[in-house]
Amino acid sequence: MIRAVGLLDRYRQYDDVPPEVLVAAAERRRERRRRALARAEIVDLSRTESPQMPDPEVVNAAIAALRGPINLPPDRHAAGLRSALAERLGVEAALIAVGHGISDLLERVLAHLAGSEEVAVTWPSHPLLPLAIERAGKKARPIERTSEALARAASAGCDLLICNPDDPTGHYFTSAQLAAVAQTLRCEQLLIVDEALIDYQRREHRDAVLRLSNRCNVVLLRTFSKAFGLAGLRIGYAVLPPTLAHRAGFVTPTLGVSAPAVAAATEALMRESWVEGQVGRIVAERERLARELRARGFDVSPSEANFLWVAKLGIDGRELARALERRAVRVASRAALGDRARVRIAVRDRAASDRLLSALDACLAELTQGRAHRSRS
Repeated sequence: MIRAVGLLDRYRQYDDVPPEVLVAAAERRRERRRRALARAEIVDLSRTESPQMPDPEVVNAAIAALRGPINLPPDRHAAGLRSALAERLGVEAALIAVGHGISDLLERVLAHLAGSEEVAVTWPSHPLLPLAIERAGKKARPIERTSEALARAASAGCDLLICNPDDPTGHYFTSAQLAAVAQTLRCEQLLIVDEALIDYQRREHRDAVLRLSNRCNVVLLRTFSKAFGLAGLRIGYAVLPPTLAHRAGFVTPTLGVSAPAVAAATEALMRESWVEGQVGRIVAERERLARELRARGFDVSPSEANFLWVAKLGIDGRELARALERRAVRVASRAALGDRARVRIAVRDRAASDRLLSALDACLAELTQGRAHRSRS
């Protein structure tokens, strides 16, 4: 009798393979990707999501959920995932709300938990933040990205919203800096911290800012879309201070998050070493690429994210982005965020960085020659 082999069987045939064999296979896959990248028409360094698929067992978990009773609604409380997060983070499960990624959670926090009509947001930052403020019926107040500006906004009665590490600058407020700000908040004010990129920072422990929520009015937002590689499933979570535990239901979607998304996120928490390996390689490449760019005369802001915020004196950011696009390398121009000089460059791996550097060398030569020609005319 011939047994049909399903997709889950295919993945689980690797269960008994020695780790060194799997590591060697992974290295061969990376080498194949490097060669493919050298032939790729476009190298896209404009996005901040993970360039890699998640661990195969995470995919297995989502598939298994799809093969289950999807005719029934999911657990709207996501109890299993919240329990796993509570254990990982060292907080009570009652303080965790699971939602459809940070954008959904942020709008709900602003609409139902934030008491002020005006929300101060550090700028430049991700365009999602002022949009979420507007959708929640509040008014956005752009402020400088400094502890002093946050404190002034707090004293003016605003709720505070920051992306930390910041997108697009890569800047990171430490827990000590934010603690000083949070202690100035009145009981009805909130400090809302978008930590979508927290896994890439190396200034302090990953959960250092999270610990502030135990004693301050700090709401923390995290996602599985970046380092965990689950952007297509749209799932994230909020950690609330104990004073707001009774209002967690306002942050959670009424009918919950889909079963495949919850299953994948729960499994991803059990595969943390895989995530740490991916993140470690990106952080190491971030430092190498920053050195190479500075050696070429670029101003590179210190970054605790998976990208670099870059400028070259005398070159407009959009002009540089267009020149790179002509050489099949795409970066994000951030003129719309108030800094025409800079571009945001996502960090992938050495092969992608080398393509970028080669294209930059060509661009700089072209731009220099063009200016020299115009000056002679």
